[in-house]
Amino acid sequence: MGSMSDRKFGDLSLLEEERLAELFQQRGSDLPFLDALNEELKQRNSDAANVLHIKVITTRRALVRSLSTATARSAAQPSESVHDWLQAFLGARKLPRPDGRPLYRYRMADGEYEHAKKILRRLVSVGRLLEPDSRAAALFVAYCADWFRRESASTFLRWDDPAPDLFPSVPYVSKQALTTSGLEYWRRPLRRSVHAREFLLTVALEGGFPVRILAEGARGWLKDYLRAIMRRAIAWRVDRADEILAIAEEERGRMRKSYQHDDFVALCSELVASLLELRKKAEAESRDGIRNSAFLNAKHPGWREDLPIYVPAEDEALVAELLTGLLDEKMTGLTTEGVEVRRYLVKREDDWHPALQLLAEGEIPPARLPGLPATSRARVIATGELGKHLAGEVALFEPPVGEQRRWRVRPFMHTARLLIDFPFTVPATTTISSPDCTPYSWTWPRGDALRSEVLVFEPDEGSTPHEPLLRFFRAGSVSSPAKTLYVLVPRDWTIEPTVDGAVTDTEDIPALGRKLARLTAAAYFHGGEGDAVRFRVEPDSEEREHELELSPFAPTGFALADGEWELIASPARPVIHEARRQRPPGAGELFIRRLGGKWVPLSGPLSGAGQMELSWRDPAANIQIEKRKLALVPGDARIIGIMKSALDGEIRLQGLPGWTAAVHPTACTVDATDPSDLSVRFTGRPVYRLPMTLRPPGGQSFDVIVPLVGRDAVVALADGAILPAGRHVDIGALRGAVAVSPRRAVLHLGPKGSKSGIKTVVDGELPRESCAARSMRSSPRCPTMMTWRRSISSGIHGRRSV
Repeated sequence: MGSMSDRKFGDLSLLEEERLAELFQQRGSDLPFLDALNEELKQRNSDAANVLHIKVITTRRALVRSLSTATARSAAQPSESVHDWLQAFLGARKLPRPDGRPLYRYRMADGEYEHAKKILRRLVSVGRLLEPDSRAAALFVAYCADWFRRESASTFLRWDDPAPDLFPSVPYVSKQALTTSGLEYWRRPLRRSVHAREFLLTVALEGGFPVRILAEGARGWLKDYLRAIMRRAIAWRVDRADEILAIAEEERGRMRKSYQHDDFVALCSELVASLLELRKKAEAESRDGIRNSAFLNAKHPGWREDLPIYVPAEDEALVAELLTGLLDEKMTGLTTEGVEVRRYLVKREDDWHPALQLLAEGEIPPARLPGLPATSRARVIATGELGKHLAGEVALFEPPVGEQRRWRVRPFMHTARLLIDFPFTVPATTTISSPDCTPYSWTWPRGDALRSEVLVFEPDEGSTPHEPLLRFFRAGSVSSPAKTLYVLVPRDWTIEPTVDGAVTDTEDIPALGRKLARLTAAAYFHGGEGDAVRFRVEPDSEEREHELELSPFAPTGFALADGEWELIASPARPVIHEARRQRPPGAGELFIRRLGGKWVPLSGPLSGAGQMELSWRDPAANIQIEKRKLALVPGDARIIGIMKSALDGEIRLQGLPGWTAAVHPTACTVDATDPSDLSVRFTGRPVYRLPMTLRPPGGQSFDVIVPLVGRDAVVALADGAILPAGRHVDIGALRGAVAVSPRRAVLHLGPKGSKSGIKTVVDGELPRESCAARSMRSSPRCPTMMTWRRSISSGIHGRRSV
């Protein structure tokens, strides 16, 4: 294959010197031809060739000088044509036309920006922006976008700011037209909010991160916000753009309110995604602990070109701290593998919150799933408090196959994220559903409620100075090799340090009714009781692993009203696990008492009925290891609550001989035909989770919650009256009304005589006033009379008028 010059000018090596001289006379002003001819004559040594070569070199030098002068003159006086500016702008990037990238990715140079501003001023003076064409609109959008990036120092956007001496004369309608046409030229979309098209916001965000605001927020809210997104993305091991965007939307509360809009959130998520890719590249290639930013500077000096930020050289130092900090900061995040629950205390906006993390990726032995046959897959659905944080199915259980011994657990969602404000006293419960067994309730491993008065925490690796994170370690008396421990106890408890400086800080947490003490040496904790035995928490010491086990009781048909107490089947045999073995309690280790009574040693099984307190002690150290509050019931205790209609129900006690039950004062009447059989009738709004008190034949009573299972839903008006079946109602009468259902139901609301309307789910209680308002908004001709219809969603067909 011949050279480029051969293909363009023919093979000059085949021509005689005379023919070459003729071509030189004809094309002496063609610089590419002179270059090709010069290269050819370098290969020849004849006199004619040497003479011609001298002429070619002289002519070529003169031509280069003249072209350089013309170029310089053209640069000194750039064209005032919009067409020429756009052609030069795209040509400098080797593009024949816009390729649809965001405008900040074109990296407009200083000279281009100033030239655009000059041309724009001329366009305004001749009125070309009043009825814009596509080229003028393209220049307008490009200049304004870059102005907001370069010079905007406020989060409040105004159209006239990019040219306050020019743009006030351009009507808003023209600015809209300029934006629409200009975005079409650059092949970019116009952003839309729920209510309108966002012309100004679109142009501002096309420029990318505002340099001044970026620099201003580098050490403040912006850094905290970006770090929070990145840390969670690393913890959850996500890298898809939509997943990172979802995290950015959840964390938007960390931003200034004026920037909490979807477009800026998307821009931040794009920046984090780019930084995560750079971190991944650096960590995969670097060695010897070199900082990520230093490695990228050395091996990939153009790494900043991949970011949605174009920062001129003079402003680069302003944001270097932000970018390098996000690249270099250690962000180990939360553990994401395993099958267990972890409890945390996390500090956000100066307040401590209880939090829970559910790990659902790993394996679990069959012994933990005794009621699940290994014949098919099982799905796990979050229930109770966990269902308020994780909706729907959370994991899939795959049975052992072949030589496998364990069930495989696969998550259906990002369960590893922190679930904020998950109470310590509430267990993490789920329902396991399989085609080969009846669905049953299952508490996630290590998901039992934390009921101890002394909860001990350790600093977590995912903690940052801006968001401290403490991981629950153990309850009661603790010794740990950790240098620092945090102890959460009731606010009125006394703390006794063993040495000066053992307690470095104590912080009140009103929301939890507790205080948090930071320990660097051993300290004792005790309440106000006269005979209370102290708890001891000791950091920086050898850890002792031991645990008191009481077989938990899974009640049927009722739950304790107070989460600090736990149900135990009587009689119970306590077991102590220690050094990977189990043993019965020794003399002087266990004590028991009724509420308000004195502690007495426990020998043998724990029996009795009603409320009791159990104390586990270390006789040698004279400390209390753990104290538990117990509600003892027979092992076959059961309460059955059934609604025979929307207002009439029946409650039966089974396996509770000699026990009685009392319904708490509420809008119902009770008819006790038998001590273990109660009939209830609601005279107003029904309560389908009925608070009751259980009284044992001997011992102290305790409160429970009894769910009433039924099929009918009702609408209770504000005065307590129940809306009769088949009744039409004036919409004004629904103010303060509540829909109540004992099970999941779908409630329909629509105008009288109409089959249309809205649907909403009722599971418990739901105020109806908001639904009525929604129905009126959705139907402009809605009459004042409404018709209520409801259908139970679980297997009951048809609709029943209410």
